[in-house]
Amino acid sequence: MSLICENLSYCPSGALLPILKNITLDINVGEMVALVGPNGAGKSSLLRILAGLTRRVNGSVSLNGRSISNYQTLELATVRAWLAQTHTLDFNFSAIKTVQLGRGPWQPESAVTSHKVAFKNLQVCDAAHLAERFYPELSGGEQQRVQLARIFTQVKQTISNGWLLLDEPCNALDPAHQFEILKHLKLLCSQGAGVVCSMHDLPLAAAYFDRIIVIQNGEIITDNSPDLALSKNTILKVFGVSGHWKYGALTLAASKPKSPEHGG
Repeated sequence: MSLICENLSYCPSGALLPILKNITLDINVGEMVALVGPNGAGKSSLLRILAGLTRRVNGSVSLNGRSISNYQTLELATVRAWLAQTHTLDFNFSAIKTVQLGRGPWQPESAVTSHKVAFKNLQVCDAAHLAERFYPELSGGEQQRVQLARIFTQVKQTISNGWLLLDEPCNALDPAHQFEILKHLKLLCSQGAGVVCSMHDLPLAAAYFDRIIVIQNGEIITDNSPDLALSKNTILKVFGVSGHWKYGALTLAASKPKSPEHGG
């Protein structure tokens, strides 16, 4: 099973130029793929299109052998879960009730089963102790872990051939929780899921993802294994910073800021 887009271009209403240009991708289940690039490169727009949320595009997108436009909304929610970069929930739902929203595509389902699955995924995200807290009162990192638990709750217990499309899943997370979430995503891939994430942390992407797609100005610059996609030259050209690999890990080096010149 795969997620494929061909000759994809996208120019949103009001834009003078397309923000995505001739994107062609073929991603298989079992792969953990990161989309990286500078701010405004088109990563979030591409993810939304791959998730079936933006459909007025030039080109084609297919999911598991079917055009994504042929899926009904509820059916699509049973084969792919989507995590937005920002979340708004003003109702005083508890964390566990927020996570249970992910079981919507699988109704009718007993309240006991829904609660059990939701609580299990709160545990996966180290958020079980937040279960009865009101979601709007949680910190940014706590809210992110609850949202990730909701996404994991949405995918079926048998994850095979399911897709998780996540826009900056490590937002607001401390390093320990970043590592645990990415390890869990790798576990889901080993069980037959496909995972595509936008990422800003290049060393983190290099450490956990099987494949890195670098996007700049709406175009794919390279699509390869982390060590090849995130070469020194590519990092300097696309991100304007120095990077090097050592002992299998990527390190970025910040340039020392210049001292301001003082007039005489």
